[in-house]
Amino acid sequence: MKKKHIIDRMWDIFSSLSLSIAVFAIIAITSVIGSVIKQRAAPEQNIEILAGFFGEFLAPAVFGILDTLGFTDMFQSWWFIALLCIFAANLIVCSINRLPGIWEWMKSPIRPLLPEHFSLAEIKKELVFKAGVDKDSESIKTALKGLGFKANVHQGDSGLQVYAEKGRYSRVGVYIAHLSIVLILTGAAIGSLWAVEGIMVLMEGKSSGVIVTQEGEEVQLGFEIKCIDFEATFFERSDIAKSYTSWVTLSQNGSPIQINGDEIIAINVNAPLRFRGITFLQAGHGFIPHVDSLFKFRVIPNDGKAKDVSLKFEESFAVLGADIIGRVIDFSPALAIDSKGRVFTYADAMKNPAALVEFTKNGVLKYRRWILKRDPMSWQIPDGIVEFRGLWGAQYTVLLARKDPGIWLIYLGCLMAGIGLYIAFFVSHRRIWIRRRDKEGSTEITIAASTNKNITDFERKIERLTKGISYG
Repeated sequence: MKKKHIIDRMWDIFSSLSLSIAVFAIIAITSVIGSVIKQRAAPEQNIEILAGFFGEFLAPAVFGILDTLGFTDMFQSWWFIALLCIFAANLIVCSINRLPGIWEWMKSPIRPLLPEHFSLAEIKKELVFKAGVDKDSESIKTALKGLGFKANVHQGDSGLQVYAEKGRYSRVGVYIAHLSIVLILTGAAIGSLWAVEGIMVLMEGKSSGVIVTQEGEEVQLGFEIKCIDFEATFFERSDIAKSYTSWVTLSQNGSPIQINGDEIIAINVNAPLRFRGITFLQAGHGFIPHVDSLFKFRVIPNDGKAKDVSLKFEESFAVLGADIIGRVIDFSPALAIDSKGRVFTYADAMKNPAALVEFTKNGVLKYRRWILKRDPMSWQIPDGIVEFRGLWGAQYTVLLARKDPGIWLIYLGCLMAGIGLYIAFFVSHRRIWIRRRDKEGSTEITIAASTNKNITDFERKIERLTKGISYG
């Protein structure tokens, strides 16, 4: 027996279904591990995670093994990229092996069925009508049209045959899905090699045109982003955040840039900003108070209209003419009251911000109030309403910027995956042959049909076709 060339042996290996299953299983298992382990994180974070699985004694040793194997930066590791390349090559070789034959078969139109093959059909129905009952080709074509088939007619020695097919190209659905996976993997590889990713930290009121990569490299954007405001909203009576939103503006050489006609753009977790191929995601936030931070209030005196005021710490504002004066004398980013009525700050983050305002009349202290941003009841004072709207200029937003040249291949691959999987699972290649033979005293109708999937549904349609022919 002639020994196969090494290229033929490699081709056989890469066209193997066993290889597909093995590589896919390894990718799936390692991806689970990579999802549990924080990628590119500090060792202490991952040791803490592993302690929950292996205990505090074994966690450092397990972390050392995983770190050596590259699981702490798995999706950039050479072996994971190699697995993806092997999987992609396997899909390509399998498709090259099988697609030409499938394609030639699909290009061949349906032909009349040989008489001896009617008995071999996976779906078969027989109808017998009395002589004189008209079941010509037009009535049969009408019944087929009711099922969405375009019929062909053939008159042969064995009788009249009407045949039709639908969904011939459904057999390429799996190959479209294969191609989609290759596109997604290619896009991911391009992104892994050439994508630029960094963060931008912006205080409220500040701007920047630079992002900083994980390696500490500064990348110029060619335009500037300014944080106009940042706000975190919370569920009622809870410190669980509902949303984080950064309001920003873009400019280049001092000229404002509009996005969809808007100069001020909101960025939140579900609505990133995309501009010039760069995606900006809301990635974090923080709180750093300083002397230039502004306390924002809306003041509604009992006998006047609402007005908005902004002031620095210990500056004053008028409540009722020039008689009642308010002055901020203290602030808490997260105010709470204990069981004895004493106030305290329970967090460093802006979870429940409150300002302590001292109100005086003609220089004499009248009363003090803690005014909470999230508690409208605290806004009520004897001389009107003072709503605390926040401390502006004390919060910063963290934007994650990513420019990925492979992202459009990933989008295209996802679209093709949806199309391919829909065709592969829900579209079937269905064929029907109907033969009419006139015998002495009767007319015999034989229906033969086949489908490559979902035979139960097709059998129901054949029942409808049978009734259509019988009563048509």
